[in-house]
Amino acid sequence: MKRAIQTFRLALAVAALGGATGAARAEDDACTAVMAAARAIGTAPQYRSVLVATTPTRRRPYETEQIVVGNLIYATSPGAGRWMKLPLTASDREALAAGLVRYPPHHCEADPEEAGAPLRVFRYRQDVSGPGSASSQLWVGRQDGLPRRLESRDGTMQVVVTLEYEGVTPPDLHEPAPP
Repeated sequence: MKRAIQTFRLALAVAALGGATGAARAEDDACTAVMAAARAIGTAPQYRSVLVATTPTRRRPYETEQIVVGNLIYATSPGAGRWMKLPLTASDREALAAGLVRYPPHHCEADPEEAGAPLRVFRYRQDVSGPGSASSQLWVGRQDGLPRRLESRDGTMQVVVTLEYEGVTPPDLHEPAPP
């Protein structure tokens, strides 16, 4: 499911786009907001993410969980049922946004603003390696600019990533990882 992880990275990393007017300006503003959210993950001192990828050819979804606390990342090992603890460098954090630099988003749109809504929703497309393109929706916290949920589809693969930032603590490495 390396492609699932690539799709996740593709959907969260973006290249800078130039200015324009009218509808093109709105698209640029939405793409800029997606970029900012992707980069914000790398600056979050802690977060928990769960990635679930499904395809018609797999009976069970591929699922992995990551917990970042400071300069450490704890990740589940799919199928092994255990946590791995790895160092997380500044360049590792920057790499979270690298995929969209390679495959910049286009046709970016922001859903209409709703007064008092805690999240904004952005939709965008990316041309990815191989045939076709990925379409994504990204939910971003209005107050902090951090991504909370990503749904991305690349052909028949569907990837959903949820992110949490509050109350995140390292897992007990002696306890089994979630299934």
